[in-house]
Amino acid sequence: MSAPSLLSRATRALVLVLALAFAWCGLADVARAQAPKAGATFYEDKLNLGFKVKNPKDWKFIPPQPNDKNLIGKYDPPGDAVLQLGGDAVYMGLHAWILKFDRRERVKQEEEEDKEEDEEKKEEPGDSDKVITIKFEINFESFDQWAKEMLKREVENTSAWRLDSKKEVKLDGLACTEFVYLGQVADQFGSASNATKVPVKAYAMVYQIEPHVDVAYLFAGPGRDKDWKEWETNFRRLAETFKRIPVEALPAKMSRKNAKLFTPGPPSALKDKKRAELQARVASQPGWTLMESPNYFYLSNVDDVPFLQELMERMEAIRKVYEKDYPQEKSRSVRAKRKLSTGGEGDGKKADDEDEDSRPEVTLPGVDADSDPAEVARTSVVRVCANRDQYMSYGGPGGSAGYWNWGTQELVFFDDKGGDGRNDTWLVLNHEAFHQFIFYFYGNISPHSWYNEGTGDFYSGFDYRGGRFAIKEAPWRRGKIKEMLNEGRYVPLKELVRYSQAQYYSTSKYQTTIGDHYSQGWSLVWFLRTGKGKAKGWDPAWERILDTYLEVLGETGKAKKAVDAAYQGVDFDALEKSWKAYVG
Repeated sequence: MSAPSLLSRATRALVLVLALAFAWCGLADVARAQAPKAGATFYEDKLNLGFKVKNPKDWKFIPPQPNDKNLIGKYDPPGDAVLQLGGDAVYMGLHAWILKFDRRERVKQEEEEDKEEDEEKKEEPGDSDKVITIKFEINFESFDQWAKEMLKREVENTSAWRLDSKKEVKLDGLACTEFVYLGQVADQFGSASNATKVPVKAYAMVYQIEPHVDVAYLFAGPGRDKDWKEWETNFRRLAETFKRIPVEALPAKMSRKNAKLFTPGPPSALKDKKRAELQARVASQPGWTLMESPNYFYLSNVDDVPFLQELMERMEAIRKVYEKDYPQEKSRSVRAKRKLSTGGEGDGKKADDEDEDSRPEVTLPGVDADSDPAEVARTSVVRVCANRDQYMSYGGPGGSAGYWNWGTQELVFFDDKGGDGRNDTWLVLNHEAFHQFIFYFYGNISPHSWYNEGTGDFYSGFDYRGGRFAIKEAPWRRGKIKEMLNEGRYVPLKELVRYSQAQYYSTSKYQTTIGDHYSQGWSLVWFLRTGKGKAKGWDPAWERILDTYLEVLGETGKAKKAVDAAYQGVDFDALEKSWKAYVG
């Protein structure tokens, strides 16, 4: 499959996530917010661009995702970051954004570019066997470009944005441009609502701090004239607090308020590099701190130290379980076989969207395929938001309680103390941390969903006592699969194990949903891991299914080859009969 095809699939996945997020917001209790006022504190960038500007009073800072090169950060009001404009479905997202547009690197590249040398380095067309590196980045060169593409995404439940006014002004000796954009409330799928064309507006001040560097302060609010006057006045007052300040060096030693939250483990050059990167990032993110355990880095704005200590202990404890089931010696052996068998090249097939095994290998920037996976995995990043509202604002998919983002290489979840309780926090952590672990295990490879999600759920039910985890089934999955089997409503196993992620996340022809597929995936993995000596009609050949699947996946990088090898010669009728009796 070509790079454009990969990008288009990623885009479709992003649209789905955004649609789910909008749907969730539509069900939330939207808050009636007032126009923000300037607080007593400033957002300060002392390390990179050298500026400060007042943030809205009582609003909380939400950091950018690592792949967003424009967003410095945004501020959210207390509670849900939405503004009600009418009925239940008439609302808009409510945030303040601080953005940057840095063109210096591009300008430098253009100045140094040697056209003839560049032509010599170009690859011949049609070379589908090379390794493709894809950057899932947001990086616009100007605010105008950003607004055109991103306003409808960043200001939830809005659409049809257009420039309303533009004015050149001077602030603090800087050439600035004041923008006002006009949009309207949209339905949950992002299109303009014909039933309620409620106007919304956005105000932005763009500061030209250097010839090729701009900073923007952006706000959104109600667009009716009677409301907008007050909101625009307050937005302008906030924007006019912008000041330049001297750039300072990053402190050589970062402040560590609680030594128990910093246990780095054995020395590692990769960890040192990652630590420096994260220290520089968090230094300009007010309210957020960096912590460390032997195998993880943590970024969090939670101030509950006992919770953070337990979190770190649990992460290290569940990792020991993963490492027992997936020893790193096996990873090194399989990766060596893969490199030897491919010679670092593709398999010579022509890329085909319909043939999963013919896709070229995709790597991510910043991930060295030749590094020891055990060392790379020790640089794993876990982001812990203080509550669900902040988690959703950061980018949490609608209806989720945590997620592993392989594109940005972050495990993200939140402290659910104020919601469904921390028991949910812990089970989500066990599940999502497995996705993170297995991603690095064989070098940036993700298995089929039945294996990936089923194994994540396998670990989510584990019981934590005395600093250790013990195997225990996930009761919510057990109850669901029993119900499904009693109703005769399930996907035949020979089809389930070949389901693509899109199929796994959709309603099937058997009327099974994503939740049903998760339960069925869990039950299959539970059966294959615990059925030996217990399940009626157990075939000893089934004991190798899971190991064979992952070994072939690791050696070839081909999911279809892996499932073919794992289930070669398996009598699916016998397998399904035994599975039903064991989990039903």
